[in-house]
Amino acid sequence: MFIGKINPLSFWERFKAFIKSYPGMAGILGIACFVWTLLYKMLLVNIEAPYQWLVPLGDVFYAVALSVIASVIFYYFTSFIPNYRSKKTIDKLLLKWLQQLDWYGKQMVRDISQLNYDEASKLNQEELRSYCNKKLSAKPQLGPLYSLGPYFGNWFEYFDYCFQMEDAYIEKCLQYQDKLPVQILEIFEDMEIHDNLRKALSDYKFQLATNQVNNLMGSLQVNYDTMENLSHLIWNHCNSMRQLVTLYQKSSVY
Repeated sequence: MFIGKINPLSFWERFKAFIKSYPGMAGILGIACFVWTLLYKMLLVNIEAPYQWLVPLGDVFYAVALSVIASVIFYYFTSFIPNYRSKKTIDKLLLKWLQQLDWYGKQMVRDISQLNYDEASKLNQEELRSYCNKKLSAKPQLGPLYSLGPYFGNWFEYFDYCFQMEDAYIEKCLQYQDKLPVQILEIFEDMEIHDNLRKALSDYKFQLATNQVNNLMGSLQVNYDTMENLSHLIWNHCNSMRQLVTLYQKSSVY
């Protein structure tokens, strides 16, 4: 397992995440109601109302504001604060597993490009495509990270191994499915059901094994032994995993 340092969100990003969260909105509403009660008791109540019906209406708003303040205080002391510690524990677990998926997404780009971490992280989709000029049936020439295994006879075996590792950590994350943001659940669903890279590799492997060639529009042939045809799918797959940690941090700070 890869364990590295997770870059924390900036103060401004954490603040924006808090404002958008339920505790943040509840806190803002409570503060707004508190300010209203102060203004009402210290200022507005001493001003003569131009219409008599505004007096009871102001009393109603004052009572509603007090009830909202009480509800917010009750929520924070009975729900948010007691559950905050357990949420932090779950956050650590989920971030550890999501970080592992993030690492697999980055490592796949590095293995294909054979670049170091900094260089591989700066690649765009077109640049990655230029490094995909490999035969899928060829033995991968991987870095020292794989010197003690696992070993792969071809790129199909390499991708199968990566998918197995991804599935293992996705399964761990789904143990806390109710704690995951909708965006991450959608990515997991796409990877499980709609992942075109997995389907394409399976199809390419079958076509090579049966020595079939697909003719498109009667003339264009697909070479099922070249990785370059799948470069856009590889990019989309890796990019989905590389955004998991940031998505979770922004959606589940509070």
